Amino acid sequence: MQIRTVIWDLDGTIIDSMPLHYDAFADAFRIYDSGFVLEKRHYIEFILGELSNADFFRELLPKISDRKAEELAEKKASAFSDLIQNRGCKPLPGAIALIHRLSERGREQFLVSNSGGQER
Repeated sequence: MQIRTVIWDLDGTIIDSMPLHYDAFADAFRIYDSGFVLEKRHYIEFILGELSNADFFRELLPKISDRKAEELAEKKASAFSDLIQNRGCKPLPGAIALIHRLSERGREQFLVSNSGGQER
């Protein structure tokens, strides 16, 4: 069986966006001013889980209202977008070369992302 099509996920597969997501979450927690400090372990648990951004805030700030959790999720998404624009984001090692190699071999490729608009 020959591979004819490859579907790529953008975040964490093609580009190293995870540090920017972490910084955007940390900014949103600071805006809320709850005294909660986001640690890398919290973020890693979230990334490995199935929580939406708003649910992540609800999980770590149990007294937060649903409305405030949604607002923070929007602030996180906005902060992430700003960070991408201001800092940029580099491809992961070998990603671009592999994309080119597959293209040279005639493989169809598609790029998808779970981020955007109302991110996860």
